[in-house]
Amino acid sequence: MGIQKIFDVEGHAHFTTINVYKRIHILENYKFCDLIIENLEYYRKKFQYKLLGYVILPDHLHMIVIPNSRTKYSDVIRDFKKGTAFAVIKRLSNTKNQDLLDKFSLNPVKRDQCRSIWQRKYFDFNIFSGKKFLEKLEYMHNNPVNLRLVKNPEDWKYSSWRNYHLGDSSIISIDELL
Repeated sequence: MGIQKIFDVEGHAHFTTINVYKRIHILENYKFCDLIIENLEYYRKKFQYKLLGYVILPDHLHMIVIPNSRTKYSDVIRDFKKGTAFAVIKRLSNTKNQDLLDKFSLNPVKRDQCRSIWQRKYFDFNIFSGKKFLEKLEYMHNNPVNLRLVKNPEDWKYSSWRNYHLGDSSIISIDELL
């Protein structure tokens, strides 16, 4: 498989998928989902990107972002992954959850030296039209239903479906497209 190219076209939204290392279901725990939300908000302020949608699932997350024109999108993702990984590892260390910490070790011999919460690569798709935006948003919002985690999209707490259809910004606000 070749290297995926990332196209930073000004004004294009990015549909991004980030997978947990070894697809471990760490995001089943709401405490870790809350860390993801906190970091989405922190990096939105830092990089001034527009968050148009998201869903956090047990072993991956999707988001739709329009980056600031002065920022490379790969820098946003790099910092987001680094910041969330640090927060998750710190939380696991504080709770002394060594078994789960060990699952994220890159080197079983030196398990305390190098850990990874996220897979190294991420999937990025440029959204170039309103039709494609709606397609990706619908796919993202229906993901918890398609994975049989819930019966209806509104039943999944960590999804922008609630923002769009219920006007519920209690988890995180979604930016206007305009």
